[in-house]
Amino acid sequence: MQDMLAQMQEKLKATGQVGPGIGLRGRVGSLGNDLDATDVEKKRNSIIDAFLLTMMSVGILSEPQGPAYLPPTGTRPATGGHPDEWVGDPANYEFSYEVEDAVAGLNFGHHESRKDNEATGAYHVLLPDGRTQIVDYIADNGGYRPMVRYEGTATYPAPGPAPGGSTSNEGYRY
Repeated sequence: MQDMLAQMQEKLKATGQVGPGIGLRGRVGSLGNDLDATDVEKKRNSIIDAFLLTMMSVGILSEPQGPAYLPPTGTRPATGGHPDEWVGDPANYEFSYEVEDAVAGLNFGHHESRKDNEATGAYHVLLPDGRTQIVDYIADNGGYRPMVRYEGTATYPAPGPAPGGSTSNEGYRY
């Protein structure tokens, strides 16, 4: 850092911006004071000192101020694979939820249970056509195996007047 400061001072001296005998005489500001070369040099030196102090503080503050973020230390188990496999405890659980809102026309839910490496469950949803889609599934070492079925009869609204006022079912006209 000191070398950088010395280089900056040398450049300023070389360009005539700092050094002995450089100054201005005349009226400065509204006070009407006469300044000689030493006054101007002192002001320039104080400005340069302030500039150099600022540069040094910026350099110091831009340095990392603590330990850098590093990946976690430690090793993974030799088995590799998914993080769930690292724990070693079997995953045994059950959960379920149901949502029914007749005003909004919503009816769906899901339930699942898992014992060791096999999960079984079902989910259902009320479709816009009035049927309920039900998916029963098994997920184990053999993969995810769904069985999809439908309950109810699909109903569709009766054809009405088209948005343009036409009563035919010709589709959109361009």
